[in-house]
Amino acid sequence: MMTGSLRQVFCRRDFEAYLPRLAHSNDGGTALGQVADARRVVMNENASAVEHLTCA
Repeated sequence: MMTGSLRQVFCRRDFEAYLPRLAHSNDGGTALGQVADARRVVMNENASAVEHLTCA
């Protein structure tokens, strides 16, 4: 089940623009890569949930 914050992120039309803001909270040198990897994992694991997601 997706949390409210994940639902909010998936509902954003500008998700790609949101990635750099997520990366700034991570002080590692590969922050953008980590965020992109996390996005792929979440999207793969929640594919069926995303199909049925309705954005308010």
